[in-house]
Amino acid sequence: MLAVGYTILSADVFSKTISLTTSSIFQLGRTLLYGPENSYVDLSTVEKVERQLDLLETIKIYDIWIQEVIQKEKETIEQSLAFKESIRSFLSILQQIHELLQQIDKKVESHKLKWFHSYRGISFYDEIETMNCLKNILDHRFTMVQQMKR
Repeated sequence: MLAVGYTILSADVFSKTISLTTSSIFQLGRTLLYGPENSYVDLSTVEKVERQLDLLETIKIYDIWIQEVIQKEKETIEQSLAFKESIRSFLSILQQIHELLQQIDKKVESHKLKWFHSYRGISFYDEIETMNCLKNILDHRFTMVQQMKR
C-alpha cells in the first residue's frame, strides 16, 4: 500500500524538494545564529552545538551529493521503491530539522519581546537534545541512501 503513493513521486520532485529544504535550513540557520538582529540574545549554546555537530555544512554537503546521485541515477530511482523510500525518509528528517530551527527562531523572537530581554537567559535544552537526535538520524538515513546507490 505504501508503494503506490511513492510511484507518483519522480526523481525531479525529490531533487527540487530536497534542494529547497536544505537551502531554507542553511539560510534560517545562518540568520538565526549570525544575524545582527539576534545580537542581544544569547545563542551561544545553540551555536556551540551547531559547531560540534557541524549541522549546516553537513546538510549542504549531503544536498550536493544527493543532487548528483539523483541526476546520475534517475532511472534507477524511478524504478526502485526502496531507493525512493530512502530518499523520502532523508527528506523527512531534513524537514524535521527545518521545523526545529523554525521553533528555535520563534522562541528567540518571543524572547526579544520580553522586558529586559538582553539581561535574561533563554533555555534551549529541549531543542538541543532534539537537534542531537535529528543529526544522528540524518547521518543514518544518508548512509542508507548511499547504500542504495551501490
